[in-house]
Amino acid sequence: MAVNIGLRLRDRLGPEASQELSDTYEEAQNDMLTISTERFDARLAVVGSDLRSELYRTQSELRQDMARMEAGIRIALSDGLSKIRTDMTEIRVDVVRWSFIFWVGQFAAMAALIGFMLRTITR
Repeated sequence: MAVNIGLRLRDRLGPEASQELSDTYEEAQNDMLTISTERFDARLAVVGSDLRSELYRTQSELRQDMARMEAGIRIALSDGLSKIRTDMTEIRVDVVRWSFIFWVGQFAAMAALIGFMLRTITR
């Protein structure tokens, strides 16, 4: 990148001094760009490191939250299944009770029918 030195300054300094001034200005500009680039790279590394650590921390918190939620779901599922088992046991008892009542009724009806038939035959 060529540095533009004004005509009056170039005339006053001369061609060699003007070239040296231009080279010095260019060298200073390159040094400044190099330093700026190094600082930017260093800052970028720091920010990248901070972002990585924040990401890892967030992931860790999410994993902990998921583990807690999983434990909560397991407990809720266990409680729900326990309640279903209890309800099914109660239903089974009711079914056995009604079956017994049905069979007793059937036995009584059959006994009455047989008794009626025996009385009819013996007459």
